[in-house]
Amino acid sequence: MAKEKKVHLEIMRLIAIFGAVYVHTGASAMYHFEIDVVGLSAWISFIMMILAQACNNIFFMITGAVLLSKEESIGAVLKYRFLR
Repeated sequence: MAKEKKVHLEIMRLIAIFGAVYVHTGASAMYHFEIDVVGLSAWISFIMMILAQACNNIFFMITGAVLLSKEESIGAVLKYRFLR
């Protein structure tokens, strides 16, 4: 029996990946391209940075949503997830 991919979770994961990349590169791009701190592009960048801060939380929620459908004992979860 093949597992079905949940497309909506994959799209959310892709958005979270781009957000995580933006969090790590957004500030240096502002410095590198000498974006004015009081201009419209700076405000857009600040708003995008605030929205992108949720990426780690999105990754945790996606992992939780995927793991909810599994039926495993506590021992198996501890052995597989924490001891590797």
